[in-house]
Amino acid sequence: MAHERNIAALLRTDARTVHVSFIKDVEPELPEDNQFEVDRLLVAEQRRLTAKLGATIVPAKVPAYAVSPARKTYTYVTDLSLEVDDVVVVMARGQLALAVVHSVDDEVKIEPGSTVGYLWVVSKVDMAGYHANVDRNREIERTVAEGMRANLRRSFANSFMAGLAPDASAKLGSLIGETVAIGAPAEHAPKTDGDIAG
Repeated sequence: MAHERNIAALLRTDARTVHVSFIKDVEPELPEDNQFEVDRLLVAEQRRLTAKLGATIVPAKVPAYAVSPARKTYTYVTDLSLEVDDVVVVMARGQLALAVVHSVDDEVKIEPGSTVGYLWVVSKVDMAGYHANVDRNREIERTVAEGMRANLRRSFANSFMAGLAPDASAKLGSLIGETVAIGAPAEHAPKTDGDIAG
């Protein structure tokens, strides 16, 4: 019996074949700041429209990447739970490469005795952690911006109130709902060098 190149794939019950295209072959549509973010929902929508219209869809908004329906696909074997449009790491020409899953078979679709030795998918790219970091960073930036605006406003008001004469400060404080200085009631106003502690 001749050596079977895909014996493990053929015997393993958890293995299946998947068909992928390489991301390097996908035309990037980069935003102006050259950030390249993979948005699975946008890609899935592009694929649905591409299948319907039979043409490449290039959205007006910042897309993750445009997919051509004529893109060549390559077959790999996997035991991972993969879905269409997942991004995977595969070996290609002795190097790691990123690819997009186009279809997943229910089983290994390799004929016994095939002269081609099929490679296995290295891993699935998990974008959940990346998207969680992006969301967390946006929330941090929003919170810091709100805090800075509040601090600047408070600092401006305190500086302005401190420069007023005592009677003008008291009058303006009563008009805006504060006394002497924003956030500092008259009985707790800071003492100046000329004040006598008592």
